[in-house]
Amino acid sequence: RLGYRVLCFLLCVSILVVFSTVSGFFIKNKIEQQKKVSRLIQILSQILMKVLGFKIIVKGREHIQRDQNYLIVSNHVSYTDITLINSFICDNRFITHYEWQENSPFLDLIVRKAKVYFVERRNLKNVRKELRDTAAILEKGLHLVFFPEGTSTDGSKILPFHPLFFSTAISAKKSVLPIYVSYKKINNEKISSKNKNLIYWYDHKVSFIEHLTQLAQLKSIEAHITILPPISSKDKNSRKLAEQSREKIVLEKMKDEENT
Repeated sequence: RLGYRVLCFLLCVSILVVFSTVSGFFIKNKIEQQKKVSRLIQILSQILMKVLGFKIIVKGREHIQRDQNYLIVSNHVSYTDITLINSFICDNRFITHYEWQENSPFLDLIVRKAKVYFVERRNLKNVRKELRDTAAILEKGLHLVFFPEGTSTDGSKILPFHPLFFSTAISAKKSVLPIYVSYKKINNEKISSKNKNLIYWYDHKVSFIEHLTQLAQLKSIEAHITILPPISSKDKNSRKLAEQSREKIVLEKMKDEENT
């Protein structure tokens, strides 16, 4: 199982790297290139989720309007969150920060070829440019996705949301679409403090390759994604948008835990 899954993962990464590199020579329009790469990533994500034994249940699809694009925000416990979201939402671009890449060169290669937008949180001089660039992504019709907690967590609570990039929704006059990601079962056993670290990746002392190798040996994983109603950015500031988005996700987490 491990050998087969690792081979499939490396094959998917290779396809992404080659396509992303070659498309840069033939597609000069960056938005069109991003859309092509995003559509390939959706297909590869669906393949990887199936190969890795993921059973994915998505609720709330009706909250995504086909003629709209959104600033999408979610709670964050693992790199698998990204693949889950990519598997059912296309034409998107993720935002991430530079800090983690210093210790994860292989993961860094993947996200760069996936056209992820990097921000430098340690350099405040670039903030205005980054906000303009990311707002432009929304204005040109792509979804913009980020994890406003700023880091992955152990899933016990939702950290405060950093409000900065919520201003892109205001500038582009787009709504915020909150998403709640939860993992229910590992190898048909309920997720708990004893086994959650097999999926959750928040202790970056464990390398990406080491954790992925561990995850690839699991028989099955059940994940739930709940798409919550969009929040209009009209007449709101970034802090208010961040608070309302977090409140919706926290409420959904509480409901989810009550029903478990």
